[in-house]
Amino acid sequence: MGSKNSDLSFYGVRNDGPEVLVVRDGPASVRRLQLPELESHEVRHSPSGFEWGYYGSGPAELARAILVTAFPDDPIVRRPACYQHFKQDVVAELPHEFRLTLTEIRAWRARWDHRESARRLHHAS
Repeated sequence: MGSKNSDLSFYGVRNDGPEVLVVRDGPASVRRLQLPELESHEVRHSPSGFEWGYYGSGPAELARAILVTAFPDDPIVRRPACYQHFKQDVVAELPHEFRLTLTEIRAWRARWDHRESARRLHHAS
């Protein structure tokens, strides 16, 4: 993670439908979050796009898209075990309108990495 992502934030709003905006380094760089390109082994969970505030296919798509945007060079975030936990821990709990910062996403990732390490150690013993 270089400084290029340091001011990254995600904003969820509902106008005519759910929309997630990505802001990088201030209002001059606002863009709409897109569904990530899929790798050959990946599946599209929701053909209708993003959602949040519950456990479902739209929130799974949003979880993966946020993590892929926040950690573009990290293949672990593309694994269902990672983004489905992010969906459960974060995306499903987001309110009607939200702001999610890179600092918050990194904090979740550090907790998830710690949990996964502990789980692997437990299963190895």
